[in-house]
Amino acid sequence: MSGLRKLVYWYARCKDDGNCYSLRGRRKRDVVAALECTSDPSAYGPIVKVEVEYTDAFDLMMSYIGEGGALCEPEYFDV
Repeated sequence: MSGLRKLVYWYARCKDDGNCYSLRGRRKRDVVAALECTSDPSAYGPIVKVEVEYTDAFDLMMSYIGEGGALCEPEYFDV
């Protein structure tokens, strides 16, 4: 397979607990809806767009589990 593909999703960081509790969705409105259902919306950071470019499924997986990978979403922690 040649060329890059792009995964786009929306993200609101959970400030009070682990990153696994952060909100993610295919569309911004999905994250907005999830945020409205939480008991404390102030426990989450702003909603940001995340874009990950990859060449194939293995490359995508490694971009998430590798050191500094998108799973940690470090660049979005301080927004």
